[in-house]
Amino acid sequence: MLFDYLKLSSLFLSLDSKVIRKYKLRLVFSILQTILVVALFYFISITFGEVSRIKSNYFPFVATGLSFHFLFSSVVNAAGEKIREYRNYGVLEEILFTNYSPLLIFISIGYQSRLIGMFKCIITVLCIDWFFSLKFNIFIFLLTFLLILTLSTVLSLISVCSFLLWKRANIIEFVGSLFTLFLTGIYFPIEVLPKWLYLISKLNPLKVLLDLFRSSFGLSFSKNEQLNQLDSTFYIFVVILLLLMFSLIFYKYTINRLKKIGSLSSF
Repeated sequence: MLFDYLKLSSLFLSLDSKVIRKYKLRLVFSILQTILVVALFYFISITFGEVSRIKSNYFPFVATGLSFHFLFSSVVNAAGEKIREYRNYGVLEEILFTNYSPLLIFISIGYQSRLIGMFKCIITVLCIDWFFSLKFNIFIFLLTFLLILTLSTVLSLISVCSFLLWKRANIIEFVGSLFTLFLTGIYFPIEVLPKWLYLISKLNPLKVLLDLFRSSFGLSFSKNEQLNQLDSTFYIFVVILLLLMFSLIFYKYTINRLKKIGSLSSF
């Protein structure tokens, strides 16, 4: 299974690399867009200076959030975007009907988007280090980096299955956007939210993961509590385990449902 996964991943990555070489400007524009977004928030941070609610300059606060967002969103959406692309090109049926299981295919595709997301994340981290001398903890950073990749990969499987079931409706895109933009604290501290949203946000796994990610830079922006890295890590592990079980059940339901209604081959 591991050999097949590595073989498929290298194959899809090779195909994606050919696309990158053919459309080089796409990668260049993606990098420039990342730099412009980071620069935008840098100048916004100069305008506002120190924000009382986060007790620090706004730029390291939002830059760590952007770095997290670039990595998480790219991995979550990578497989779903590829499935949509293969369907538009009319090759999805040929890809699914091979000797490999659909599950193995789903977790092997989209490495181009994932690598670009990792690259954006690293660029943003370098910008943080360039403008601010922060206390960097490489162990916490790598641990959080792996947790983000694992959680987003599990969610990407749910995203693919929801797209195959409902074609145009994607649960993860909607719920993920809501939880990422408003209930995670990427752009603003969650203390500004209404009390009921604040309580929901505190239980949001993405918020806990982002706090853990920020702590790797020596940043802690919680107003009334200190970040407990051990408890946060354990909580994320439990969430990943539960989502993994759900994603596998949802995957089996999706495949059986598509076979039952006879629409699997129509993709």
